[in-house]
Amino acid sequence: MERLRDFFHSNRDRRIFVVYKNSSVGDLSLIHRYCKENGKILTILMPKVNQYPTDVMDILMSDNSSRIYEVTNQGMLTTLRKRGEQYVRQIPGSILVPDEFLIAQKNSG
Repeated sequence: MERLRDFFHSNRDRRIFVVYKNSSVGDLSLIHRYCKENGKILTILMPKVNQYPTDVMDILMSDNSSRIYEVTNQGMLTTLRKRGEQYVRQIPGSILVPDEFLIAQKNSG
C-alpha cells in the first residue's frame, strides 16, 4: 500500500497514529506494522465488545506500546470518527488515520 506508506512518511513528526475499529473496518495489521517500523504508537478506538477481533488481539499481544480505548457502546463509524477527531485535538503529536486506509483494509485484508 504505497499511499499508506506515503501517509506515514508525510506525518513522521507525529508520535501517535489513531484509528477506529468496528465491523466495517478491516484488518489493522498493516497499519500496525507501519507504526512499529516507524517507532509510532498505534491507538485504537472502538466500541465495547465481549471479545476483541483477531487483528486487535494480535496487535495487543505483540506490541506493548499500542493502546486500545473502548469509547462507546455504539459502533457507528460516525461516532467513532468523532471520538477520534476529539482525541487528536486533545493529544499533541497525534493524527487520525484517514478513512480510506481503514475501509480499504477490509477489501485487501
